[in-house]
Amino acid sequence: MKESELIKILMTRKNLKDLLLYLGNNQGSSYDIAKHLGIGYGEVYRNMKILEKWGLIEGREERVEGKLMLKKVYRLTKKGEKILNLLRDKIIKRTVAYFDSVGLSEDLWRELEKLRHSKGSNKKIQK
Repeated sequence: MKESELIKILMTRKNLKDLLLYLGNNQGSSYDIAKHLGIGYGEVYRNMKILEKWGLIEGREERVEGKLMLKKVYRLTKKGEKILNLLRDKIIKRTVAYFDSVGLSEDLWRELEKLRHSKGSNKKIQK
């Protein structure tokens, strides 16, 4: 699937987008992520399988501290990181377009540039 198609789907499917955004800064099991995001476990599990199938995330079995059981912990793949950056740019551009329509874009661009740089990216945001 092309990057542009993935971004289009992610922009229209809130739970997929939220999961990818969450995994951009965290890792965790389906249960942990469901609890943190306030989404049903079944919904998270189904969406994690979709993201995994697309190659955006990967899961690895890890031992639960102090127990004999294992849990699958998810994290972004390199492809997932790339798609997440494109998704963030798309979200930022849509937000700026809205604020531009109400006359607040220059202040917003400055703030978004600060935010973008605070996340460790050195890529400049393009209008």
